[in-house]
Amino acid sequence: MLQSQQAPPAVEVLDGQRVRTHCLKCGEAIVLDFGGLSRQKALEKVAEMNVIPRECPGFHVELTGWRRLWQMDEAIEALYGKEENRGN
Repeated sequence: MLQSQQAPPAVEVLDGQRVRTHCLKCGEAIVLDFGGLSRQKALEKVAEMNVIPRECPGFHVELTGWRRLWQMDEAIEALYGKEENRGN
């Protein structure tokens, strides 16, 4: 498990639609595949996914909170950048 004084691992863009991030609870690497979605659609999907109970590959189950635990906002920013038109 990550210790509280450690900085979380950086988000890494793998290609034009996939990002590697890490679970802030257990440190497990997570690959998020946005499959060519626009930034707006990616944000919508992340909002939907955030409230669905699921198991992390690091073997813990959470009812909500995936957006924060899997650093999804940081992943979207890394993949799409700040300059892309948010209306897409």
